Amino acid sequence: MKLASDRIFGLDLLRALAILSVLIGHGRAILGAAETEFPWIPMGDGVDMFFVLSGYLIGGILINDFVVPERIGLPKVFHFLKRRWFRTLPNYYLILGVNLLFGYLGWSMGNVDFWSWRFLVFAQNLAWHFEGFFWESWSLAVEEWFYLLFPLVLLALMAFTRDVSKRKWLFVLAALSFVLVPLLLRMRHFDPALVHYRWDTGLRKVVAYRLDSIAYGLVLVCIARFAPSFWRKWRWPAFVVGMALFLAIDHFRTPVTSYYRQVWIFSLTPIAYALWLPLLAHLKTAPTWFARPIRHVSLVSYSMYLIHLALVSEVIQKHWMPTTARGAWEMFGLYFGIVIVASTMLYYVWERPMMNLRDRF
Repeated sequence: MKLASDRIFGLDLLRALAILSVLIGHGRAILGAAETEFPWIPMGDGVDMFFVLSGYLIGGILINDFVVPERIGLPKVFHFLKRRWFRTLPNYYLILGVNLLFGYLGWSMGNVDFWSWRFLVFAQNLAWHFEGFFWESWSLAVEEWFYLLFPLVLLALMAFTRDVSKRKWLFVLAALSFVLVPLLLRMRHFDPALVHYRWDTGLRKVVAYRLDSIAYGLVLVCIARFAPSFWRKWRWPAFVVGMALFLAIDHFRTPVTSYYRQVWIFSLTPIAYALWLPLLAHLKTAPTWFARPIRHVSLVSYSMYLIHLALVSEVIQKHWMPTTARGAWEMFGLYFGIVIVASTMLYYVWERPMMNLRDRF
């Protein structure tokens, strides 16, 4: 028996894989006493998976809003942003406030000295170094700025033509520009003396250098919508190439002082995940016993992402860090359990009601 739903199982699977990768990566410190390199299989960069999937899904909406209609204008942009903000901002500001509370009370490792008004407008890592407080928010800033900037660029390009064929190519041009500009900025930023901490906080987590990760999802949705026969025909070869690239990236490790780690890794990683999309988008359903938990994790993944680090993992590390291998595995399981239960509650009590409110208006 298969689970009936208007959701696409393959995309839910990618979203679930992304959040599990993030949870394992940020919870690995709890396993210190177990002296293990868990996980024993390559998990990939969960944040880049989220970026690519977000670009693919948002791209479909933007094509409907800016390519197909006869009339476009600022009201289209406002409508798109309203729906995005109802989806993302209520959870973000709620958890931002909880992070501040935990920081002031000393329950988490977050340093409230790094708190500023910039967190209110997602400017904490816009074009500068980011550190110290609510670490998870860096990727949310990347997405929010993409949501704002890309529709405005589209509007500027498309406002003077009603020809759908021309608009399609303008959409592709806009997507490619968001691929190219961050790449050029990373090339300009290259520093052969860069240390790992600055690579992470001053390059990897900076909005200006990472917008292309979302844009690769847009490029794939362009292929899906504008060349559907090609999309269907090449889904398996694309997946094989994407998987080979993913494994090569996992195997090929270089210092952060290398050009590869400062420039190309941020392009190749989302390209690998983007190449999975043609096949995953065709996986519409799965057996109920498998699809139901995957769908649930996918549904609550945003809440899981917001609470898992500062509000769970760091609290455990600061106050209840295990000292034995058995205790480490037990605490790691407890960490996962707390995140899943708390995020499920947050989804049903706060996140979904906010989305329902969006739909009412």
